[in-house]
Amino acid sequence: MRHHLAGRRFFAYTLRRVPSAGDAADVVAETYTIAWRGLEQIPVGDAALLWLHGVAENVVAMMPQVVNGVHNSRSRSHIKCQR
Repeated sequence: MRHHLAGRRFFAYTLRRVPSAGDAADVVAETYTIAWRGLEQIPVGDAALLWLHGVAENVVAMMPQVVNGVHNSRSRSHIKCQR
């Protein structure tokens, strides 16, 4: 049950940083893929969740819709790019 709750909280964390639930699911999937590939680098205990959050922040930062300013995570609002 604890892992399920942590997973839901992690998804909610990513959802606050991207425009849609689909994008949040992509961030979670990419974050867990990175974690799986670098399993030996993940700290133990509560530090593991902090590590995952850091990886997720990096994944979000590399998303085209975030890089282009479609979503501003500080205000949690959706902003359309002006061309």
